[in-house]
Amino acid sequence: MRPLGLAAGLALALLAAACGGVSKPPTLAAAAVPYLPSSARTLTVAGLAREAGDPALASELRTWGYRAGEQRYFQGESRRLQVVDSRTLRFGSAGGASTFVSFARAHVNVFLGSFPSLRVLAAGGRRGFLAIGQPCQCHLANPAFLAVLARAGTVTWLEINGPRATVQGLDTLLRQAP
Repeated sequence: MRPLGLAAGLALALLAAACGGVSKPPTLAAAAVPYLPSSARTLTVAGLAREAGDPALASELRTWGYRAGEQRYFQGESRRLQVVDSRTLRFGSAGGASTFVSFARAHVNVFLGSFPSLRVLAAGGRRGFLAIGQPCQCHLANPAFLAVLARAGTVTWLEINGPRATVQGLDTLLRQAP
């Protein structure tokens, strides 16, 4: 890149930051689960509302100050974990992040199926909930473990599933999650 082009690009980046541009929030690093392939994507208001099956969530997210979200999704065949879903959502305030956690808890059956067990969870200065989904009746079924926690304006969402998925395994990955 030419020096003039580099300077112009830097100026635009600084202008975007000064005008409230939001960078992508970090997720669990790909190296955290090196035996599973992963991909990252941006989480939009429309996409989150679609996943929750609640079109009204899009306007609620805006009201709660949703700014940006990113997901790293790991999936593959393994004797340990087979799915890891790491998400980081940024809100303009701690209240917005906490409200999203409350929404996720109230609608957890959309994400984990019927009758998940729920309990309060605190980890790494974050507060929220842990949900354990009921495995299907297949003989090789494994429960899913989902933690949704908030600290300040950030929500950490971490779900794991696989033959060796446990609360302790979830906790280990939570310590590495932003």
